[in-house]
Amino acid sequence: MVAQFLQAWRNPDYAIDNIPKSKIENPGELLFTSKPTIYIDQVDKVAAWYFPRAFTERRNTMVFDHTRVITQRHPNLIRIRPNSEHWRDDLTLYSDPAACYIQPGHANFSVCWYAQGHGPGTGIPGPSASLSRTGSPGGLEYLEWLTVTNSLIGVLLALVHPELYDLQMQVLQELYVGDVDVSDRKLLLEVFEHWATPFSAFGVITNRETPLHRDSMGGKFLFDMVATFGRYRQGRFIIPLLNSRFAYNPGAAIVFPGHLMAHGASVVEGERVCLASYMRPNVGKGALKNYREVPPPSVTHLAQFHGLW
Repeated sequence: MVAQFLQAWRNPDYAIDNIPKSKIENPGELLFTSKPTIYIDQVDKVAAWYFPRAFTERRNTMVFDHTRVITQRHPNLIRIRPNSEHWRDDLTLYSDPAACYIQPGHANFSVCWYAQGHGPGTGIPGPSASLSRTGSPGGLEYLEWLTVTNSLIGVLLALVHPELYDLQMQVLQELYVGDVDVSDRKLLLEVFEHWATPFSAFGVITNRETPLHRDSMGGKFLFDMVATFGRYRQGRFIIPLLNSRFAYNPGAAIVFPGHLMAHGASVVEGERVCLASYMRPNVGKGALKNYREVPPPSVTHLAQFHGLW
């Protein structure tokens, strides 16, 4: 299904960076969506994709089991940060650990990124601490287990936005073989052995409700992808700008610009593992001299590659 929504990428109120970034309340009545849907804006740009069954049940079971085992072996890898005042560590958003096979928590993994508050000219990028053998044992092992899953996520991005996929692969290639200064090249090369996604980072969120928010560190026009796995039912994911409340059950995936569009996920009956893949534009700017965010695809892409327009 193709749906058009009443915004445009060139609309100043839509594209500028003054939309509230977190906890947008009372989204109002939203249209329940459970069928594959592509969202087009008023200037014929493809703004989002919804895939209710992007991943097989076998893949779902593998991600769930891998995450369960890694949290048991390495409980400090995916966890709730103590004494944190950030909403992502709000205990009221998480399931009761005593009732879960998978420890509730969150973690971010990046092949190479800048420390918060830094970028090209002010810092040197490197792999996330979650992938360091000394900082967070288990990160590299978990990354290896997710190799095929991350490859499938990359394939999905290549299908919906091949130009963005190509750009991200150029960034990763330059980080791997180029003259980019990194904080730990030995670790970087070790991470690259199993880094199978074109995204520069991904987050893992276990057994948490996510309030409406926007992702402030992403690029304005860069797509994020959320993929959900687990043993639960009645999952919902909302994006008010698209006027949609999605069926968000195991195996679903949604591709959308998380910097522009407020989004959130409901509490569920059971256990959920979310893989949220995203890009950091400052990593691209540090790796490529001519880096620029590519615009979202047009309906021409739908016609040429998918026969949908």
